[in-house]
Amino acid sequence: VQREPFHAKGARAEAFARATRFSRHRLWHVEVAFTAPRDGPVLIGDGRYLGLGLMAPEKRVFREAAVFAIEGDAPPVAARADILTALRRALMALDRDENGAVSRLFSRHEASGAPAGNGAHRHIFLAADANRDGNRLARLYVIRPDTADSKSRLSNDEKARFERVTGKLATVRAGRHGVLRLRGPAAPEPDDRLFSRSRVWTSRTDFSPTRHPRNGADVQAFLERNIHAEILRRGYPAPKVELLSHDTGPRGGLRARFCLTFSIAVQGPLLLGRDSHMGGGLFIAIGEDKHASR
Repeated sequence: VQREPFHAKGARAEAFARATRFSRHRLWHVEVAFTAPRDGPVLIGDGRYLGLGLMAPEKRVFREAAVFAIEGDAPPVAARADILTALRRALMALDRDENGAVSRLFSRHEASGAPAGNGAHRHIFLAADANRDGNRLARLYVIRPDTADSKSRLSNDEKARFERVTGKLATVRAGRHGVLRLRGPAAPEPDDRLFSRSRVWTSRTDFSPTRHPRNGADVQAFLERNIHAEILRRGYPAPKVELLSHDTGPRGGLRARFCLTFSIAVQGPLLLGRDSHMGGGLFIAIGEDKHASR
């Protein structure tokens, strides 16, 4: 939803209010993605009988995330960090141009070599999820930054690059875990708990805060404030934050698990915190009845 047109030479949304009964504050340009293709014409909203809300088909459709199924012997869940590191290296190799350069989208670095650390989240997010038993990794996810962070923006060239690079991925060489054969890429399934729409979300992987607490600070209060700020910064509404557990790692880094309850259903994926680009702070949607009995 935006005021600006999606195509060149288009008019801003408020321009359509002139000499009509419609307030300029009510008019928006929108992009809608259906779960399956449908025929036109599509006219939606107040004013549809007068030509407003007329939709045009988008010929260049890009995946928001690429999901890969791991075939054969899957690695254990404990190998998640190793597998995602290997996945990132594989994608960088596929993205490398004839001069050996890798784009910021896959490298996490600017052209100068400096880390892309301005908070804009212009590089991919990676995640891995387990099978139903919860002991083996079953799927790998490569997620566009504007999918995991609503405030991020990608150009069509970057979206096409994401499509092209992920489309070439077939195997991941994961060191002592062997060579993983992948099936995909595919779009997330409608029942995928990472991409569902839900009011209640619970931690799948540990959340790492984006900064360190001050000496003597209340750890629980600090963690709750930090994830709350991270959620708002990503463009989500403020949730009720429930800290489920936390501990301190071998180097003093905090790790925590949460349950988040929003006043309205929000769309996944939710990856939050310092390690979110490498699968940390991953949340899954749960039914509210399960949350009530937990």
